[in-house]
Formats: sequence, C-alpha cells, structure tokens
Amino acid sequence: MSSLYLTHPGARPGFTSVESLRRHVIAALQDALSEAEITPAQEDPNQLLIESAAAGANVVHLGNLATELVGQVPRLEAEQRIRAFIDMVQSLADGGTRLSLERLYPALRHRDFPLRSGAAPLTRPGPGDCLAVLMSDEGAHTAMIPEATLEAAGLPVEAAWDAAEENFAAALTGLALYEEGSGLVNLEIEGFEWLGSSLLLAPAVIAHVLVARGSGPVYLAAPCRQSVDLIAEDAQGALEVMTGWMTKRLSEPHPQSDMVFRFAPGDAAPRPAFVFDSGTLHALS
Repeated sequence: MSSLYLTHPGARPGFTSVESLRRHVIAALQDALSEAEITPAQEDPNQLLIESAAAGANVVHLGNLATELVGQVPRLEAEQRIRAFIDMVQSLADGGTRLSLERLYPALRHRDFPLRSGAAPLTRPGPGDCLAVLMSDEGAHTAMIPEATLEAAGLPVEAAWDAAEENFAAALTGLALYEEGSGLVNLEIEGFEWLGSSLLLAPAVIAHVLVARGSGPVYLAAPCRQSVDLIAEDAQGALEVMTGWMTKRLSEPHPQSDMVFRFAPGDAAPRPAFVFDSGTLHALS
C-alpha cells in the first residue's frame, strides 16, 4: 500500500479543493448506492450518514480521503483511489465485509490527525507529539475506527486493542532496513508502508536493531508514515543530516511527528530531544 504523490513533475492535481472532491464522491456514492440514503452531517460536511436496508446506518468520513488527494494526486490516480473508497462503502452498505479483529493495527499519527481528518477514532497516548490510532487495514486503504464502529461490529474496545497489538507484533517479523549515504538509516515494516512509523511504539525492536548493529545512542525521528529514521548521535554532522531529512519529509503529504528523539540501547522509550520548526531543530530541556 503505497503513499500517493504527484508522479510527474508539473502534473495537475485532479482535485484542487475539498468541495470539488466532496461533490464528486457524493455523486459517485449516489450512483453506486441507489438503494441507500446518503445524508451529509450538518456539523461536519466531510461526514456522511449512509443508511441501507441491508446494513442499517453507517457513518463514513471523507476527511482522510481529502487529505490524501486534494492538491496532491493527478486525476487518474485520484479516480482509482476514490473507486476503492466507493467499493469499500458499497460493501458496507450491502451488508458485506465487516470489521474484523484480524485487520486492526495501532497506527502512529500526529496528535492533530484525527481532528484534521474529521473523524473521532479510538486513540491511546503515543511518544512526543503523536498518538496511537486504532486503524483497520482494508487493502486498498486504511480506516480509522471509532468506538461506534466497534459497537456495531459487536467488538469490545479492549479486545480490539489487544488484537491490534498482536497483529502489529506479527508484522514486525518483516523488518526492512535501508541506509542512506549520509549515515541515516530508515527502518520500515515490509508490506506495511502506512504503519512504519508505528515502530516508535515498539522501542524494544529498535533497541534490538541497535544492538545488532553495534550502535550506541541515536537520534530517532518519524516525520512520515513509512519508517522511523535514525542516525548515530556521534556521526559527523548528525543533527544537520536529521534537519535536512525532517525538512524534506515534513513537506510531503501526511507529515507526522515534528520531534527528533534520543534513544540508546537499554532505554525504556525514546526521549524527545528536539522539535523541528521553521527549518531548524530546537533543543528541548
């Protein structure tokens, strides 16, 4: 599952405003769900209530779709992403695939992510300026899970979090490590590009990697969803390298944490050491 970016320099985004995307998606939903009633929520135009005889009432959110597509993706790619979204909603409205424990994961996201997306998913505290958000892997996309969705599926909240942690632990068997010429190391989870930054929630795994590499303390960051990125604290120009990396990744779609952490083998958890602002890393006390 790859992130969506403009793949050709100068390619024109398919949707330049949230309003145009919303109109397009609602029209497509109405065509696909002729038997369902679709009502935008007055308090949040990116939240739709879809009622059908087969599945009853369900709430879907367009906020995350808008964040990914508006001003970012050419029309053809945007249409493909929207089609996957429509298929998911249609399956739900037809009484099809339901939420299952096997697809749940704790996804690390910036603490403002739920608010920006227009959803109210279940969350737990995360490191620094991030949260662990309960999310479902739906194949072509991911879905944030609010408590009402679990209730509709008959799943207890604690059971959902337990399953998410177990699924995450199983995914950690597929770690991938990439080294930049600058000394920066990118640690990812194979097959879970959207979940890579969640490695910050598993410091024991990162510590194991450091020990295996014979590394001492590192600076550690997760400015995007794909990976956690680290560089040895004593590497030449370590902070300059990390500053450049943060500048690059935080300017891309789906920015995550603005913080750079310090972490060493034996530490219980990464400790926020710097915050990135206006192109500069500022030390934290």
